[in-house]
Amino acid sequence: MIKRFFPILLVFLILLSSVAFAESDFSLELTAVKNKIKRGEVAVFNLTVHNPNTRTMFYKILLPSDPRWNIQTEPLSDRLSGLEVEGLSQASTILKINPSSTLRGRHALSIEVEAKSEPGNIRQQTILIDIVSEYPPSQYLPALRIDVDMPEEIDPREDNFITVKLTNQNLVTLPDVRIEVKSDLINVVETTSVGPKDSEFGRKKKVIPIRLPETQEPRADLLSVDVFVTQDSKTYQFEVQPISYEVIGYSEITTEEEIDKLPLRTVHTITYTNVGNVHKEQIMRMQTNWFRRLFTFTDPNADTIKDDGIRYIAWQVSLDPMESTVVVASVNYIPLVAGIIIIIIGVLAYFYYRSPVVIKKASTKIETKEGGISDIKMVIHIKNRSPVNVHSLTVIDVVPKMAELVHQFQMGVLHPSKILKHEHKGTVIKWDIDQLDKFEERILSYRIKSKLAVVGQFTLNPTVARFTVKGKKRKTRSNELTIISS
Repeated sequence: MIKRFFPILLVFLILLSSVAFAESDFSLELTAVKNKIKRGEVAVFNLTVHNPNTRTMFYKILLPSDPRWNIQTEPLSDRLSGLEVEGLSQASTILKINPSSTLRGRHALSIEVEAKSEPGNIRQQTILIDIVSEYPPSQYLPALRIDVDMPEEIDPREDNFITVKLTNQNLVTLPDVRIEVKSDLINVVETTSVGPKDSEFGRKKKVIPIRLPETQEPRADLLSVDVFVTQDSKTYQFEVQPISYEVIGYSEITTEEEIDKLPLRTVHTITYTNVGNVHKEQIMRMQTNWFRRLFTFTDPNADTIKDDGIRYIAWQVSLDPMESTVVVASVNYIPLVAGIIIIIIGVLAYFYYRSPVVIKKASTKIETKEGGISDIKMVIHIKNRSPVNVHSLTVIDVVPKMAELVHQFQMGVLHPSKILKHEHKGTVIKWDIDQLDKFEERILSYRIKSKLAVVGQFTLNPTVARFTVKGKKRKTRSNELTIISS
């Protein structure tokens, strides 16, 4: 039975012993005995370590490696071998700190203590040491080194800065320092303070923003930096050699476009503004194409240019700083649509009002005698070009008095229904056709013989046709026919 539980008992004893020997965290305490010293004196601090463990511990004192500080313990063995602290008690040692003779002002030092049996188990504490002048501050006059850094060129659109670096050359603190930065364009006053020489506050950097109007015209300017130090009711002035700088010129034309879309019309109202500080001339353009350009009207008038095969509307814009101009480009398709509508109406009206019957008058055979025209065969071509039938078609043609009708008509050709002789007009020939079907064509012909040989040319009057279509009576004419003897 005992053998069975022996391994479990052994593990329990090992865990118990590890808990018993676990080391608790220690604490560090640094107390200033003398932390305000003069040049040549030694600062003294009391270092105490609290050991919460039940056994004696050794603690290693880790000191800064800065060569400006000479730090020793008293006794010296506490630094070399480590500080011995019995269990559940505390032990102390003395730190003696001797600064370099060049140091002045307040300084911070970090002191660390490490448990030797536990590398990395470290406690840290910061101490402050004031190294004061051995002479009264009133014996020192203000002495400053001033360095100014600023760009040679200033862009008024951007954030610009002047950096003023102040270095105290004496051991006295300067609590009231006024920096005046002035030029024709800049007027800035800043206040600050500077610690004593060689202290961490003995150097002060002041970054002063420069704000110029974006419309400031380009020009050269001269900047002066004066530093005034007030001490014991007296003011001391430190001057810096004037610095030359230049405000650069820039120009940029911005575009703001408003688009008003109307039926068949788009109006582009474009505002161009020179947001620079110098005069600017530039060609401003708006993309278009050849078709849209035909219907684009601009105010003021614009030119048309091409660039890389792309067509643009272009204006020559000339603007002073912060000046604006407005141009208008109106793309108006109303004239195009109106023209198309007029054409459509015209075509519809033409087809509606045109005569459905077309008559063409021609001559086919002309015989001559004694150098003049003696015999002519006339042909009248009649066509119903409409999709409806034409009724009661009457065709009338007139043979002038200088010629006479030959009363011989071809077989298969419609003969005249009447032939009348008019005292003044000549011979009137009339054909009657009851119906001319849709798209039907008829040919009428007759021969005339001149009473005398006609030399030169003469004209035959148009043939007239009267008919009824869709219950309405209509009338149409053929062409005039001019016959020339050869």
